[in-house]
Amino acid sequence: MGTSMFIIWLLLTFAALAVVYNVAHWAYTSLPKGWGYAAILVGLLGAYGVWSLADAIRSRAGRKTTLPFVLYAPDSLAWFAVGVLAMVILVVVVIQRPDADENRRNYEHERWLETPDGRLSQLAQRYSIPQCEDQTSSWRGYPIVDSDVPGVSSRLWESGKNVSLGDLRDGYRMYGIPGVGLESSNFGRGRIKSGEEGEIALAKTVGLVPNVISFWSLYGLDENLHDVDADIDGIVVGLGLDDRLHVWFVDAKNYKGGSDTVYTSITEGELLRLSVAQHAFVRGVNGRPEMPMSENMGRQRPLWNDLMRRELGYIMWKADVQWRVCLTGGSHGSPQVDDLLWPGKVPAVNDEQLIDEIAACGPYKDISQIPIELITFLRGRLKPELPQGYTNPVPLPEVPMAM
Repeated sequence: MGTSMFIIWLLLTFAALAVVYNVAHWAYTSLPKGWGYAAILVGLLGAYGVWSLADAIRSRAGRKTTLPFVLYAPDSLAWFAVGVLAMVILVVVVIQRPDADENRRNYEHERWLETPDGRLSQLAQRYSIPQCEDQTSSWRGYPIVDSDVPGVSSRLWESGKNVSLGDLRDGYRMYGIPGVGLESSNFGRGRIKSGEEGEIALAKTVGLVPNVISFWSLYGLDENLHDVDADIDGIVVGLGLDDRLHVWFVDAKNYKGGSDTVYTSITEGELLRLSVAQHAFVRGVNGRPEMPMSENMGRQRPLWNDLMRRELGYIMWKADVQWRVCLTGGSHGSPQVDDLLWPGKVPAVNDEQLIDEIAACGPYKDISQIPIELITFLRGRLKPELPQGYTNPVPLPEVPMAM
């Protein structure tokens, strides 16, 4: 048997070993330490032994033998079968080991963990939330409180307070008015004011990252790529040293709660709020800890991707485009975000995580190197309404051009 044939069957043996190993792993949460290495060693030794025997028989050309033909035929599978048999024997040993029942997978339980009740149970364990028998102050058997514990403001928020939006505009680093898109919403005055404050705070913290431009309050799109009031809160753009564009579409959410608050979800499309220090869930305005999530970002992402490809072509060809829902912080710190996705599988982050993500893609080239076509396009998408006393940034022809 030639060397090439041996190598071929060696590869097939490895494939068979992998299959049998995964079958065993499918049935167990853990396998004995070193089991995989031992199985491979036994399998290969068996394979090599039979290969050697077959090769010896083949060398006796023309001599009859009483051994089965399969042991010396060029396409012999005998040694391959021996290797697999060795693996099967080891699998049987695993199944019969004393602690097999403790390690055997419980697929019914694993499926339950993927249900809302299962995820709620895991969440309660993770944050040490006890069961509660008092029906008047509990939610689904767990304690619920009216508010979280006040935290301490973050360095990021404190630094952002000192950023001037006027200076960002004068330096061609910010366009549009943070929060102006909320004026056309159906929200009450209190929610509009809160949303505007969140977007303004986020615009200031984005301004802490050198050499990025931000655009605030842009029109959304309908299925025909026409303007609609469902807006995009903000878009952040930076040009990396490798000439790759980095773009973030951001939806700012200024919900109550600070560093003691965790936002997560156990049911698709519903946000859940809890207090770490109080080991309890936190009521919202509806008296429950859940609140619905907006589907706007999930709907807008494919529409904006289509529009940018159509209008900007090669400029966006290598661009890194990210969509994020950002839970903004305040004087009581930034809320925590636990494995949270908005509808459309849009990742949610807090303001500190967003700024870290933007900064990590830097350092960025000077803003004059950002393609003017992209700046022109995004400025054309801004909502025109301006509060009294505001003026637009200087006309587009005066924007610094790449030299």
